[in-house]
Amino acid sequence: MLTLHTTRDGWVMNPNEQACRSAVQDAKDAQLLRQAFVHRTRHCTFTAAETIAAFQALIDRINSGTRAGSTGPGTLTDRATALGPGINALPTETSVIPMAPAFASFEPSPFPQPFDLRSQ
Repeated sequence: MLTLHTTRDGWVMNPNEQACRSAVQDAKDAQLLRQAFVHRTRHCTFTAAETIAAFQALIDRINSGTRAGSTGPGTLTDRATALGPGINALPTETSVIPMAPAFASFEPSPFPQPFDLRSQ
């Protein structure tokens, strides 16, 4: 599984990513999870290029059977950049704003309460 999250999402808070990671680690399946973060505010403010770069990392994993660093911020940024300026942009209500890929190393904040998937 690959999750994609903005670092400053005010709707779905980034501690949810930490809770997801904890659940996977508790299940002893940490190798099955990769998390990618885009340094941007608001909910799901990913450019099309960032989304495609993350999706391509999943396709590579399926095709090769290995991750080989394909979900690191540098690799994802390079992939998104290579897709060109036309889709490295964010649409607004009135225009399209050119936007450089913003994948970043990021550590989500702790989940605000103990999280135990077994109790859900």
